[in-house]
Amino acid sequence: VPTAIGGVRTSMYEIVPEEAETVRLMYQLYAGPECSYGDLVRYFQEHGITKGGKPWVRARMADILRSPVYVRADLSVYRFYRELGAEVVNDPADFIGVNGCYCYRGRDDAGHRNSGPEGSHLVLAPHEGIVPADIWLSAV
Repeated sequence: VPTAIGGVRTSMYEIVPEEAETVRLMYQLYAGPECSYGDLVRYFQEHGITKGGKPWVRARMADILRSPVYVRADLSVYRFYRELGAEVVNDPADFIGVNGCYCYRGRDDAGHRNSGPEGSHLVLAPHEGIVPADIWLSAV
């Protein structure tokens, strides 16, 4: 949805309650011991949980579980990204466990997209996160 931050127009995610519940469940299950993407796919299939009427696939679940867009970013998330070599744009004091994050990855010298946090930029998002930091960190 459209929003403005400091007078700059941008957009932010709007929470869709049903989808948020599915994402929370995905994180809770995956944060458990010895849970794989395959286990998640099977659980979702067995319980009739779909994405737009279609079955969930591992690749989409992996994208969601690696994304900081869902986390309620606190200092533990700040430290996690800093330790992995990301440039964190916001001040540590801003990480109060409310907002999600955007992670912008740069390109390496060969022009390929980086896949890890090293060299990426992490910035707090204008929307609220939906997954507690401890569960999110257990799942990444």
